[in-house]
Amino acid sequence: MTKKPDDSLLPVTAGDINKLKSMVDDLYNNVGKTLVHAEVNNDDIESTVSNILSDIKCCLVDRWTEKFLPGEGTPMEPSESGFPDDDDWEEEYEKFGFSR
Repeated sequence: MTKKPDDSLLPVTAGDINKLKSMVDDLYNNVGKTLVHAEVNNDDIESTVSNILSDIKCCLVDRWTEKFLPGEGTPMEPSESGFPDDDDWEEEYEKFGFSR
């Protein structure tokens, strides 16, 4: 697919904006798990911020813009994102109200 020029106008509907808002809510669990993982693991702030921003990019921005710019990002469902050791952390996540 050919990349659209930066000055291309794209039709965005009220429904698209509402979808974006609901997709922000979809990230609640991911951000919570990242913070729990960081706290218990004693991760540094830079890594924690990087992990959160990565979820925002892939699970929010790229996923939403896929409708307008297909093939130009790396969209990912929030449920697909996580840490390789998430299974080991399930109990800890649940303690704080988040699910694997």
